[in-house]
Amino acid sequence: MMTTVRKATESDQAALAALLTSLGEEGLDDIGIVIDTTPVPPEHVGAVLRFLGSQGTSVLLAECDGTLAGFLLLACPDDSADMQYGGVTMAVARDCRRQGIGSALLAAAQRMVETNRLGGLRLEVRRNNQPAIHLYKKLAFEVIDETETDLKMGWQNKAAAH
Repeated sequence: MMTTVRKATESDQAALAALLTSLGEEGLDDIGIVIDTTPVPPEHVGAVLRFLGSQGTSVLLAECDGTLAGFLLLACPDDSADMQYGGVTMAVARDCRRQGIGSALLAAAQRMVETNRLGGLRLEVRRNNQPAIHLYKKLAFEVIDETETDLKMGWQNKAAAH
């Protein structure tokens, strides 16, 4: 099984729309991802990709043997932010989970943070999403805050700290 991670392009509209639609059908709100169950039209995905790009957000896609398996949104802070941390939102297709897709997406985001000399990454995860929490801890994320339902976790870019 070959996994590749790359930035999304306009040509990914249909595949990303299909992935978002399948994730919406799963009802992932219990793990903190809320996606409308209405099928996502590819042209809407194209508009969203253009908007996210204009706001400094990178959209990374993971493909497994040529099939779209997951995505990661990396929202980079503006230059005025004191400690510059990128915000992460990630989802992996149900039949591709626990196969290294999330690890590959997060590793790519970590490399982008290092290249752009940001302070690190931040994300939120539901307390009951133990597989995701295990993955984040394996990749050196630590709990930095918590609520009754969520953990806020962060990864520190050690190179930027010096």
